[in-house]
Amino acid sequence: MASASSNPSSPPSGSSVASMISSVSSPADRLKEIKLISHSPLFYWWPVWLVCFIFAFITMLGDGHMAILPGKARVTPVPESKRKFEFNFDDSKERTGGYPILENAVEHSKPADYQEPFPMKVIESPAYGVLFCVLLVITIMVTNIPLRGLWSFVVLLGFALIAVVISLIPGAWDSIFKSIQYLKIHINMAGYLTIGVLVFIAWLISTFFFDRRAYILFSQGQIKLCEHIGDSVEAFPTLGVTLTKQRDDLFRHWIYGGRFLGPKFGTGDLILKFSSGDRREIRFSNVRGLDYFLPRVEELIKPIA
Repeated sequence: MASASSNPSSPPSGSSVASMISSVSSPADRLKEIKLISHSPLFYWWPVWLVCFIFAFITMLGDGHMAILPGKARVTPVPESKRKFEFNFDDSKERTGGYPILENAVEHSKPADYQEPFPMKVIESPAYGVLFCVLLVITIMVTNIPLRGLWSFVVLLGFALIAVVISLIPGAWDSIFKSIQYLKIHINMAGYLTIGVLVFIAWLISTFFFDRRAYILFSQGQIKLCEHIGDSVEAFPTLGVTLTKQRDDLFRHWIYGGRFLGPKFGTGDLILKFSSGDRREIRFSNVRGLDYFLPRVEELIKPIA
């Protein structure tokens, strides 16, 4: 059991902080209550809706448009011309502007009663679609696969090792980038906006409504706990309670959680251990600002001599 510093703003000497401390502190100098909230994994999905809004804005500023052709339509270049094309449908061949191929394409590519042809805007480069898919997969992995402590650096080292091996193979990177160019992923502006708005609404509801229903409330001599949404509030004495901060996950706590911005913005996982009673251990995950609040919590709950 590690003891805490007499200065409330100083960080704890170790990852384990005991509540049984013999130093004397004036009640007037103590905070009345400190509330820690456990966030769901959806809290880390902010890069998805943010990138969706950014890509939708870039798409809006661009001049690319999407056309949807009938299923059996084929587009072939006109002989001796580099910029003219023909629509081929079944056995008939009709020039651009003919009927019914181009008219069907216009009707398929716009909403009802919309006059402008091909109104769906899209970024011409497929790189944006590829980047969004990669970000989505990384976010799913980060929020579902914990990589604490050394494992985070092992994964980074593994990616670096793979990059070095590829660099040692002549022409390997050129082949990879050329292959990516054939991966045509296009998402129109409405697609980015729809995904972004839906994820943003879910993130807002989860972060600012449902997550606040699972909390730990620390006060002098007492801990109130609501472990899950809809659970009853349990009260525990602080006597014999030990607070342990688990090792950080580099991706979840530092990058997605924002720990690189400062201790108030990062997240962390907390374990409460009780020396007596039926409840022996409680795990509280994704606590925002844990590094900032933990020394203040230990100062609050230590007994007054």
